[in-house]
Amino acid sequence: MRWLMPPILAVTCFPFTTPRRGVDRSLQAQDRAPHAPPNRWPRRPRGNRLESTQRSRLEVMMTNPTGHYANRPDGLYLLFDRLFAAPIEKVWFTLTEPGEMKKWIGTYTGNPRTGGVRFILSGGANSEWEYASVLEFEAPHRFTADVGAGADEVRVYCHLTEKAGRTALTLGQRLRAPEDAQRIGPVWDHYLDALQSAIAGGERPKWSHYGDDYVEYYKGLVVPAESA
Repeated sequence: MRWLMPPILAVTCFPFTTPRRGVDRSLQAQDRAPHAPPNRWPRRPRGNRLESTQRSRLEVMMTNPTGHYANRPDGLYLLFDRLFAAPIEKVWFTLTEPGEMKKWIGTYTGNPRTGGVRFILSGGANSEWEYASVLEFEAPHRFTADVGAGADEVRVYCHLTEKAGRTALTLGQRLRAPEDAQRIGPVWDHYLDALQSAIAGGERPKWSHYGDDYVEYYKGLVVPAESA
């Protein structure tokens, strides 16, 4: 959960007014592996390093870099907007159900409605279980979570709307500094393309697609001026 939340549409989720529900303390009591270094989430799994590969038909489902900055009441966010040719219930199910999440990002244990879960990214030797505090979980429209603790904590949110059988998703991650987008942006582009593939029943995209061109795109983003 220190994860997914890109900007897909202009979202109006903040400030969130839903009170934090009681956290399942039994989850907090479980042993957790040490956190990764501060501001390192989400991470590109170490087992999926960039490699030189040929173009494949899978790239048809891949997008160009899609992230953009947005100032919100609680800080600067990197947002991602996606549109899916699927009903909102299907998108929400793939986005939040533990078994479906394995197809595109990871999985979790626990019940989000209790206020806390343990989450792990899939497919990498450096993946570790992390505690996520669920601040908002309103199916099938939105959720917000803080993943990790202390210097490692990252806030992610998702917002979904449906019109005429198509679902718009906005996912956002709060940044500590604008330059963090160079690392976070390509990773989220990959995971959201993988989400698209999971919903469509396609093959998961290769990490090799999200290289220097993506990093350069995020280096060139301009932070918007804060409104007076």
